[in-house]
Amino acid sequence: MKVVFVKKVIFIFLLICLFLTFAACANSTNSTENSEKDQNNSTTSTTSTTHTTNTSTNSESTTHVHAFGQWVVIKAATCTDKGEQERSCSCGAKEFQSIDSIGHTAGKWITDREATCTDTGSKRWVCSVCNETIKTEQIPAKGHKFSEWKITTQPTAYQHGEEQRSCSACKKTETKVIVSNASILSYRINSDLKTCTITGVKEMRNTNIIIPDNIDGYTVTKIAVNAFKGTTITSLTIPDNVIEIGSQAFEECLSLRYVTIGKGVTNVGYFSFRDCTSLLSITVDEDNKNYKSIDGNLYSKDGKELIQYATGKTATSFTVPYGVEKIGWYAFQREYSLKNITLPSSVTYIGSGAFQSCVNLTSINIPSSVNTIMAHAFNNCGDLISVAFESASGWSGVLSAGMSTTTTFSSDDLSDKTLAAQYLRDDYKDYHWSHN
Repeated sequence: MKVVFVKKVIFIFLLICLFLTFAACANSTNSTENSEKDQNNSTTSTTSTTHTTNTSTNSESTTHVHAFGQWVVIKAATCTDKGEQERSCSCGAKEFQSIDSIGHTAGKWITDREATCTDTGSKRWVCSVCNETIKTEQIPAKGHKFSEWKITTQPTAYQHGEEQRSCSACKKTETKVIVSNASILSYRINSDLKTCTITGVKEMRNTNIIIPDNIDGYTVTKIAVNAFKGTTITSLTIPDNVIEIGSQAFEECLSLRYVTIGKGVTNVGYFSFRDCTSLLSITVDEDNKNYKSIDGNLYSKDGKELIQYATGKTATSFTVPYGVEKIGWYAFQREYSLKNITLPSSVTYIGSGAFQSCVNLTSINIPSSVNTIMAHAFNNCGDLISVAFESASGWSGVLSAGMSTTTTFSSDDLSDKTLAAQYLRDDYKDYHWSHN
């Protein structure tokens, strides 16, 4: 009986322990679920536009919609760096946004080092906002601006001379020796055994040619035919004791610019300065009895013949002085600047090839005083479109080859300026024209 009672007590104890254990587990589970639920209900996101909150009084949920304000710059963008801006909601939530860099704004070029005649300079292009250099460049050297060479010491027969030129910008001076002309000129002794004739150059070491008064004791009196033809001389001085310049002596000296003729010259041969296309000035001593210079052009002393126009000039029009009766052979040949030439009523003769290859010549008048126009006077004048004959009647032409073919020109044809130009320029360019 006692044993049975003990067993019953133990069994009841075990039941009570089992019930208590089950109740504890149930309470623990409910506590955990309630805790997780409370935690979830109290969480609010700062980046979402809505969030849910629990109230302690009625356990109802409310959804909050963010109402963001204006963007506010908290870091300004620069030329090279990004900036940043933000906006806020009344709940304390914020949004952030980057601002692109604005980039450089081109300003002005700033010269850091000026270029000189020989050295390069430098400059930089700067931003007008941040003053940062955007680009750098070199400034090319300017180069010297030298004057013309000027003779400071005249060469003699046996003494070298000297010439100088200076840069107008940096004042740098260059000096060059003028080789003694006697040492580079060739000559022949004349029959009197006292004088000599210059026949050319041995070697072109000096382009500024000053003919000496004497060489090796012989007085220089003549310059031979073709003596300097086609050479590269740039200037020429002929002394007083020279009396004769041979035909074609300086023909085709394409670099010849300045010529000075002494007082003793009595004869300038045919075509002496023909095709000197750089010639700017011919100067003649005032005491010369046979020749003179007017505006750098060569005339006979009495002014009746225009012998040589300085064909390197750049003027586009030219009026022959009144009193000139003869336009010399090839006087204007290869003059490339003149477009219009006016002849005075004193002109009677236009020489062969007088205006040949004046490729830019467009118009010229033929006064009624003119009675002769030699062959080829206007040959190769491709732009010549107007020739005005003051007297269009009485003109005839004879073919220069054989002198056997004669043509009489009608006054109606020569009254037409365009047709008259065509006749002289092309159709009858090989004819000697005569006016009765």
